[in-house]
Amino acid sequence: MISIRPFGLGLWSLLAVSMRLLLRINTVLILMRLVQAQLFEDPWDQLDQCSCSNEDADVPVGFLSLVGGALKVPRDYNKNVQPPGKPTIVDIGFIVNDVLEIDDDAYSVTLKMEMPMYWNDSRIQFNTTLLDQVSPNRWLYIDPNWKDDLWFPSLVVQNMQEFKTITSIKSNEKLMITEIPDKRFHYVAMHLIKFTCGLKFDFFPFDIHLCSMKVHLDSPVEELSLDFFHGSHLKWGWANTTTILDYGIDFEPLSIEALLETNTMFNGITYQKSISGFVVKLSRKVSVYLFNYFIPSGLFVVVSWVSLIIPPDAVPGRVALIITTFLVLVNIANTVFSSSPTADTINPIQVWILACIVFVFMTVLEYAYILFMMRRVKRHILMANNLKKNKPRKSSKVYTTEETPKISTLSSARTHSLTSPIPEHDYVDCGTVKEFLTDGAKNNRMSNIRRRLEVIRNRFLDWRSKVRSALSPILDDLLDNFQPDDTNLQLLMANTDFVFFWIMIMSFMIFNIIYWTYYTL
Repeated sequence: MISIRPFGLGLWSLLAVSMRLLLRINTVLILMRLVQAQLFEDPWDQLDQCSCSNEDADVPVGFLSLVGGALKVPRDYNKNVQPPGKPTIVDIGFIVNDVLEIDDDAYSVTLKMEMPMYWNDSRIQFNTTLLDQVSPNRWLYIDPNWKDDLWFPSLVVQNMQEFKTITSIKSNEKLMITEIPDKRFHYVAMHLIKFTCGLKFDFFPFDIHLCSMKVHLDSPVEELSLDFFHGSHLKWGWANTTTILDYGIDFEPLSIEALLETNTMFNGITYQKSISGFVVKLSRKVSVYLFNYFIPSGLFVVVSWVSLIIPPDAVPGRVALIITTFLVLVNIANTVFSSSPTADTINPIQVWILACIVFVFMTVLEYAYILFMMRRVKRHILMANNLKKNKPRKSSKVYTTEETPKISTLSSARTHSLTSPIPEHDYVDCGTVKEFLTDGAKNNRMSNIRRRLEVIRNRFLDWRSKVRSALSPILDDLLDNFQPDDTNLQLLMANTDFVFFWIMIMSFMIFNIIYWTYYTL
C-alpha cells in the first residue's frame, strides 16, 4: 500500500500539467483569431463556395471558380465611397448585339447590348495563390451578387426610357477578377436599353438620324472618369439585326467635344462629367417607299396621258380613265398623309403625291377645255346654219306679215326729225305702241313719244337689214368651210391633245430632275 500511493499521485500530476498546457495553447489560438478578425473581415464566409474545378456546371469554360479567402475586405470598408486616388478610371466598352425597335411615334431606339466595365479598388486584397492562376484566357469567376457589397460604378444612361438586365433560368451577369493590375474587376451583362432620340421627319422618307447613346458617371470628372477599353473582345459597331426595320443601321464614335459635358447644379455650381458612348446612324430604307408609293403614283400620271390618245368625242371612255386615275391618286394621298410621321413641314413623299395629283388634274382641265371648245364651235355652226336659212332679202325695206299691223314706210318716217312734230295722218298704230295708249288718249306728249318710238324701231330694222346684207357673204363662207363633222374641227382637237401631251411630258421630266436633285443629293 505504501509503494502504490506515490505512483498514483505522479500520474495525476502529469495529467494536470498536460491540461494546463492545452488550455494555454487554445488561448493563444483564440487570441490570434481575434487579432486577425480585428484586421480583416470576410462578409462572404457564410456563402457556399464551389470547389476549384473547371468541370463545375455553373462555371463557364475558360474561367476559374472562386474559393474561400480569395477577397479580403477591411472592416471600415464603405461601398458608397469610391476607391482612393483621384480620378478613379472606369474603362467601358459597347457590344451591340441587336437593334430591336425604332419607334417613330415614341421617338425611341431599343438596343440589346453589353457594356463591359473594368475598374480597380485598392482597398480590397486578393489571394495571391489564386491570382497566380489568372491569365488573359483564364479569369476568376465570382458571384455577381457580391457587387451589392462592393463599390460598383454608378453608370447612368442619358435620355433613358427603360433599362432592363436580361435574365433566363440563371442570371447572365458576370463579375470576374482579371490579370490586369489596375483593372482587377470586370463586370458584363446583357441589357435591354430604350432611350430617346430626337428624330426629325422633315425629309421623310429620305431622312437620316443621328441618335447618341451616352452614358456617364454621376460624379465630377476629377473624381470619376470614363475611358474606352480597346480590348480585342470588343466588337465596336457590330449589330445583328433580327427584326425587320425601316432603317439601315450604322455606328459611329462620339466626337471629342462630346466626351465632356458641363452641368449646373441647383445652387449654381458647375462641374464637368465624363461622357462615353456611341452614335447610332439611322438611314431610312427608301426602296420600300419607292415601290409602294413613288413608282405607282408616277405610273398613274403616265396612264392619265393615255387619255390624250383617245378621240375627244369618246366622252365616256376618256372621262372614265381620267377620273379613275385621279381618284386612285387621292386614295394613295390619304394613305400617305395618315401614315407619315409628324413633321414641322410637308415632307418629300407628300410633295410627290400632291404633284402627281396636280399633273392628273391638269389632264382633266385639258379635256374640259376641249369639250368646251367643241360645244362652242358646234353652237356657232348651228347659229350660222339658222342664219343661212333665214338670210334677209337685198331690199332695204322691211315688210311685215299679214298677222302684224301695217306701218308707215321708212321714207315717210325719215322725213321727220326726232324733234319735229309728226302729222297725225302719218301715224299708223302698231301692237307695241297700243300697249301704252288707250283709245281715248288725247295727250300730245304721249303722242310724240309714240311717234319717236316708231321712228327708232324703223331705223333699227333698217340697220339690221344692212348688217345682214353685209355679213351674208362671210356667213356663206363659214357655212361652206365648217360643218359639225368636218375634218378641220377634228384636226383642231387633235392638235390640242398633241401639244398638251408634250407639254405634260416635259413638265414631268423637269419636275423629276428638280425633285430628286433637291431631296437626294
